[in-house]
Amino acid sequence: MNQTDRRKCLLAGLAVVAGSASILSGCAWAPPGPRVVKLSEARLIERLARQFPYTHRYMELFEVRFSDPRVRMLPEDNRVATRLDVAVGLLDAGQRQRHGTVTLSYGLRLAMDDRTLRLHELRVDALEVPGLPAPVAALLQRLSGALVQEQFRDLVVHRLSDDDLRSVQGWGYEPGELRVVPGGLELELQPVKRN
Repeated sequence: MNQTDRRKCLLAGLAVVAGSASILSGCAWAPPGPRVVKLSEARLIERLARQFPYTHRYMELFEVRFSDPRVRMLPEDNRVATRLDVAVGLLDAGQRQRHGTVTLSYGLRLAMDDRTLRLHELRVDALEVPGLPAPVAALLQRLSGALVQEQFRDLVVHRLSDDDLRSVQGWGYEPGELRVVPGGLELELQPVKRN
């Protein structure tokens, strides 16, 4: 190989090294992609089940007991529905309990101060307890919303870990869209440049 050919090979090698360094440095400065934190429907059910059974006595008139939560994801509304068994006993009449169901729904919100996913905007969608006297049924309908709020208000269903938000090459993550999807929840975390 003569002097000219060696020089061409050396220049070609330097060009390859420079090009590779340029590509690698470009990769180091490119933002990482978004992350998705998933919470399964089974995990959500597990967190809710810890709250039950829940019993409340109202002014020595009746006692209501909620139990056995069953969850259904509502992706089209970005909400979650939970159906509970309810047992109502009239205390002064000594009657047996009346059994039925209550269905509630809620959204979810992310509280970044403590990095938790919490229930949000709870509402009672249906209460069905056959055989209750009409005045008790009307009172229970009004009361059930307050009881549900008391029991579930801001219930934590997940906490983001340090790994979820860890920095990568000067980039951190902040919350994006929180979605109810078939089979669970998804929280998108978007990369943000840290100074």
